Amino acid sequence: MTELAATTKQDILEMIERMLDDATVDDVMYALYVRAAVDRGIADSKAGRTIPHEEVMKEVARWRQSSGR
Repeated sequence: MTELAATTKQDILEMIERMLDDATVDDVMYALYVRAAVDRGIADSKAGRTIPHEEVMKEVARWRQSSGR
């Protein structure tokens, strides 16, 4: 197992340990989903796959205008 995989596995185990004792499987799955989404976002940011805030706001304005809002 690579060091990154071991670290990720340990991080996930610790995350689950911090959850309430009555956490459901759905709670665990949601936490894993959020963790994966955040990790992907961080990786995208580090790789420069981002959109400047100004561009996003212009696109939102175009969406709102096209929907009549």
